[in-house]
Amino acid sequence: PCSSCGPGTFADASGASSCTSCPAGTYTASSGSSSCSGCPVGKASSSIGAVSSATCSTCPSGTYSLKAASVCTPCSPGYYNLNDGSSSCTSCPVGTYDPYYSSASMSSCLPCPPGYASSVTGASECTICSGGKYSNVQGTTCLTCTTGTYSNAGAIACSDCAAGSYSVSGSSSCSSCPAGTYSSDVRSGFCTKCVAGKYSSAGSLSCSSCPAGSYSSEGSSSCSLCVAGTYASSEGSASCTKCSAGSYAGSFGLTSCQLCAVGYYAGAVAAVSCVVCPAGSVAVEGSSACSVCSGGTYAMSISSSCISCAAGTYSVSGASSCLACGAGSFSLSGSTTCRVCSAGTFAGSTGLSSCQVCSAGSYSSGGASSC
Repeated sequence: PCSSCGPGTFADASGASSCTSCPAGTYTASSGSSSCSGCPVGKASSSIGAVSSATCSTCPSGTYSLKAASVCTPCSPGYYNLNDGSSSCTSCPVGTYDPYYSSASMSSCLPCPPGYASSVTGASECTICSGGKYSNVQGTTCLTCTTGTYSNAGAIACSDCAAGSYSVSGSSSCSSCPAGTYSSDVRSGFCTKCVAGKYSSAGSLSCSSCPAGSYSSEGSSSCSLCVAGTYASSEGSASCTKCSAGSYAGSFGLTSCQLCAVGYYAGAVAAVSCVVCPAGSVAVEGSSACSVCSGGTYAMSISSSCISCAAGTYSVSGASSCLACGAGSFSLSGSTTCRVCSAGTFAGSTGLSSCQVCSAGSYSSGGASSC
């Protein structure tokens, strides 16, 4: 005949040649068992072949067990258990953490320190606030730094950007204002362009005025010299002024134009030099054109006024010199032509200012060089 398995053993199939001891975490008190009963949740037993539920020990606080457990499992970091005989552990709330196993009290859940945060339950550690964020109280989240401020990782507050720099929201550092811009205040979220006539280098608190003889457009990092033919008389110029006709600027970076000298002219604006008037014409200082000498006058090169032809000479318009009247003719001062001697008179040589009367006993026809 077949023998019954004794307490603490079982045979789970027909035709068994022996009985098997109940594994740890189970027991059977009766004979002839085909299975063993598991320890209830919250208890555990390490005994093999146990014959009574009395071998199932209650799990202490800080641990837990499921049914048929051979050992009590410690609560993982981030979890705790207040009661003995528990089937699970409770997670630490958001904003706290617990780095240890087997915690038996909610007081084991520590608040995240400033500069750190925890946004989930059951955290074993808090997450450091990244650069551009901060936390100044027990944190469930890290707050973002506003524009004009910044922070390093783990910050408990954001720092103001210094004048000459700026930042956008969530910055881990401030950026220097680029050349051509400035920031005069701390905590700036942007930099302002320099107005025309001013300039700045990188990181400037203000813009500087361009010196006289130079100019700049809006947002400039440097000033440009006025080109030849133009000038800027005062500092802070947004553009250069063209020299007016009759004046010139012969080099770069000038603060004024020079008037053309006597005998010279500049007919157009923005001249870089003046042109000498041709012989037979004149110009006063600062002239935009030359004046042609009228008939009866003349001018040699580089003159401010025309000279009247002397008696005995004449000239046409634009003359550089006067011509002598021929024999048989004469002229008064400032003449445009020579006059022929009348009958009864004569002019025996060139360049005479009057005709002589023929003496008694002689005669002449008009234009005579002798009687």
